[in-house]
Amino acid sequence: MAALLSKLSLLTLARIAGAFAMFLATLVITRQFGAEMTAAYALVLAAAAITSVIATLGFHALAPVVVAADAAQSRAGAVRAFAATANRNVGVVSTIVAITGLAAIWFLPHVIDADRALLILAVIALVPPMALIHVNGGILSGLHRQVGAQLPDSLLRPMLVIGGLLALVVFQPNAALAWILVIVNFAAWLAAVVQFARLRRALSSDGPPPSADERRTWWRKAPSWLTISLLWDYFIEVQLLVAALVAGSVEIAILHICFRFRVLAGFGMKSIYAVCQPKIYAADAIGDRDEVHRLIALTNALSLAYGVVTFIGLWILGGFLLALFDPSFASASPILLIVSATFLVRALFGPGMAILGMRGDQALVAMVLAGSLVLSIAGCLIFYPAHGLAAIAWAYTGANAASAAALWWLAKWRTGIDGALWAGLPLLARQVTSSASFAPTFDPRRALSRNT
Repeated sequence: MAALLSKLSLLTLARIAGAFAMFLATLVITRQFGAEMTAAYALVLAAAAITSVIATLGFHALAPVVVAADAAQSRAGAVRAFAATANRNVGVVSTIVAITGLAAIWFLPHVIDADRALLILAVIALVPPMALIHVNGGILSGLHRQVGAQLPDSLLRPMLVIGGLLALVVFQPNAALAWILVIVNFAAWLAAVVQFARLRRALSSDGPPPSADERRTWWRKAPSWLTISLLWDYFIEVQLLVAALVAGSVEIAILHICFRFRVLAGFGMKSIYAVCQPKIYAADAIGDRDEVHRLIALTNALSLAYGVVTFIGLWILGGFLLALFDPSFASASPILLIVSATFLVRALFGPGMAILGMRGDQALVAMVLAGSLVLSIAGCLIFYPAHGLAAIAWAYTGANAASAAALWWLAKWRTGIDGALWAGLPLLARQVTSSASFAPTFDPRRALSRNT
């Protein structure tokens, strides 16, 4: 147990340090090179992130589950076959992306000028390493090699980026955008190579390969997981690209910075879910519905408390924090508050996606998230001319609110579990009056003994 806690602490600290390094990278670019370079940097990262997820064809999301199951049954041959298929997918899709991008640059010179061509080339170069990091990280996680899975991307890559940028400030203070993009690409490729080396050492060719039915199962499940991952984990990147259709460079830079603050603040919410969600799944697995409701109520209460504290903190300090990048950005503090309101929305409606996931309704989740994307795009395009950057922020938060409400209702309809905050308030009130512990101390053996 001590070793597990030590590893979790290391990985958590690495993720926080990496996120802070990327935050500093944005600060350095904005202060030293200007908001226009920040906007270009943000758009390259967003486009590369989304395209790299598509390049995995959903196998990065399947990897932890499939590989963990095969590894538990000592089916090393099946694990190796899955890894080969996932990496081959990345190679094929990355090649298609490269050919498409280069063809666009060659045949559309009147549309794609030199600056845009540079951005496209940077995205083409970033897609393969980022996609490999996604799939190989998932495979290593399934093999319980969490350090090799996460540290290259969560810590090594951000540190290389901030280190390269600081060196650029010292030795090339008037550097062009191309130098920044070279640093970002170098960091991504080195992280991918280090991670791939760890994967090669972890794989074994012993054992039979997977059956044809298993391979078909991979391809059947992958599309739903791809959609969910793209629209849940990378919704911010999608929003930035949508904003690029209507907003100017400075506005994109401001939006990117506000989203960076939101990502940093989101680590607390992720920690709450990381602790409570596995216990919810365990209680559901043995049919302890009362414990499921109690843990969902606790999760929502903790999430709301964290969201309120975070929102108040950003309300007080938002202007000051934004002014660190540029004094004129302080006036954008309402934008920061709007995008941060998603913490409160998700706490109110509860973990609807997780509840549906317990019943295998990933396709339903994917449809809801796709609908929220349509809503967000429509909000940006329709209301930006009249309301500017606030329209983009409200479109993001409104789409999140709509998806959270829809997932809550669907989860209640499909499973009978009401995951909303208000549904758990009476239960929490009874616990307060009876002096019950609020700690998530679910014990499957204790619960099982009550049900037998």
